[in-house]
Amino acid sequence: MIRFTYDYEGILIDCLLEYTPAVIGARERGMGGLPLEPDYPASTELLEARVGNIDILPLLRPKTIEDIEWEALLCC
Repeated sequence: MIRFTYDYEGILIDCLLEYTPAVIGARERGMGGLPLEPDYPASTELLEARVGNIDILPLLRPKTIEDIEWEALLCC
């Protein structure tokens, strides 16, 4: 879990996100190194967004949630 403060047009939103680190799948030994399993990039999922004591997550647009998750991922 990570805490992140997002600035939305001057409003500070306190966020709680779940962070999943990147996973590199197994590779074949030898010169080719062909992938045996897929790679997964690091990701975050917004669990809570608060302004003061008010949970505003249900009020956020999907694009805003995506922006928060992306910016938090860049900060990790």
